[in-house]
Amino acid sequence: MRVDYFDPVKRAAEKAAARQADNEALASGRISAAEINECNFAFACVDFSKARIDFSEQVPRL
Repeated sequence: MRVDYFDPVKRAAEKAAARQADNEALASGRISAAEINECNFAFACVDFSKARIDFSEQVPRL
């Protein structure tokens, strides 16, 4: 089994390249700032319309 280790220098380069690609897409008009924000949102792939928080098992404390 192969284990990859976190390389902060490599990750910083990946993030810089992604930011550069976003800036180029924004400057060319291929994407709007709102669309970039939506794509880069940490939970972009989560459908919150179906999410629920269940507190039924919790006993409130005062």
